Formats: sequence, C-alpha cells, structure tokens
Amino acid sequence: MEMDKLKILCLHGYGQSGEYFHKKLGGIRKLVKSVAEFDYVSSPHLTNMEADPGDIFSGPRHAWWFTNEEMKTYDSKEFESKCFGFEESVNRVDEYLLEKGPFDGILGFSQGACFLSLLCCLQQHGKLKGSFKFAIFASGYLSRCVSHQNLYNETLSLPTLHVFGESDTVIPEEMSKALADFCEEKQIILHPGGHYMPSNSHFKEAYMKFLSIRLAEKVDSPER
Repeated sequence: MEMDKLKILCLHGYGQSGEYFHKKLGGIRKLVKSVAEFDYVSSPHLTNMEADPGDIFSGPRHAWWFTNEEMKTYDSKEFESKCFGFEESVNRVDEYLLEKGPFDGILGFSQGACFLSLLCCLQQHGKLKGSFKFAIFASGYLSRCVSHQNLYNETLSLPTLHVFGESDTVIPEEMSKALADFCEEKQIILHPGGHYMPSNSHFKEAYMKFLSIRLAEKVDSPER
C-alpha cells in the first residue's frame, strides 16, 4: 500500500509561471519527496517581461496581478489604490483547487506568497469554494494594495511556514517578518541568502518538521 503524502499546490512568483517554478523547486522536491508531492498552476495574466539571455526558462512570464495595468508591471513596495487582475487570479486558483484537489496545502513564492496570504484570508472569511489546510510562504509579504487591506482584518489561524533570506533585496526581511507576525501558528526558516528557497540538505530537517506534522494531521483526520 502506497504511503500517504501531502498534496501541495505551488504559486509562482512575479515574472514566472507554473512550468518555471517547477524547475526552480527541483531541489526542494528531492528534500521532501518522502512526505509531499507538488502541483503547479500559472496565473491568467502575462507580463511584458523579456527573458534574460542566460535564464533557464524562455517561456511566457506571468503575474497574479499588476499595479500598473497599462504597462503590465507590478511593484511590491508601492501602496497602490488598485490591483488589476486580482479577481481573475483568485478564480483561476479556486477552480484549480476544485478540479485538481483536494490539496492539503499551498506554497507561494514572492508575489505568489503575497497572493497566498490573501487566499488564506478569503478562505478564513468563507469566500473560497476550494480549500486547503496549511500555507508555506517563501519570500512572502503582506499586500500593500489599498483594495486588499479589508481582507487583513483578522490574523490567520491556519498552520504556516515562512521561509525568507536575511540578504533578500527584492523582498526585505522586515516585509516577510510582518507576514509571519500576521499568522498565529507559524514556523520560521530564516536563511542567510537572498530571494529563493534554500534546497541544500542543511534545511531538510526544518522543512520536514513542518511537513511531518501536517502529514500526521492528514492521516489522523476523521475525514479520511
């Protein structure tokens, strides 16, 4: 009999895609393959970004929403009044949760992690059709979009893991800490690097600590 594993949906960062993020997370998948399997979804919105010549991926580049609709750009640090395309992205992920689920948890990176914080709020407010039981935020942060602030009216109660770097210049450590402070049940993995999820074996124990507890909860769940 095949052992139970956690099923985790992954949300890419700004300027990435599901396919791109699949390649980026290869090392993480190997570290936790005994307890988790991953699925990937791309946002419905394309950016105008050009691929870097030396990049591992040359496909389309996506965003979960834009702060400038005309230019199709996004700035994580700006306090914008509107975020264009957010509702369509919520619908895309919600439909994916229903079609491909059930998922045990969601992992988000950078803008995908910010998006995940809002999905957690929507779920906690009873505004999602799909569902998930835990969240993993990599280089995550709270949205500064004015139209999102009403969703942050109560702290998140589901179990969360926060992975961020001390020398991240894209999303500063303080922004990721603010997201962690917004969560009631949390584990933090602080690494010395930048804007990425560390996949060397040094971090395996920390990842496994969080995921093993979630797997035990899944196996013990009366729903199963």
